Amino acid sequence: MSVVQYDLGQLTGTQRESSPNITAFYAYPATASASNKVPAIVNIHGGGQTPDWFSTWWWATQGYACVSIN
Repeated sequence: MSVVQYDLGQLTGTQRESSPNITAFYAYPATASASNKVPAIVNIHGGGQTPDWFSTWWWATQGYACVSIN
């Protein structure tokens, strides 16, 4: 499993001083490769703004690549 972070860039409007970063958990089966592609899941969670590492890991054990975004 990996933790991925990326920058959304500079916001415009009333939040000009804000430059938010997005964090996500990403996992995929060990058998996945460029030649052995697997289906993917985007884990959308409800409220709390917390990515779910457990379900990301669980989907990977079921044969899916999975990302859970904060």
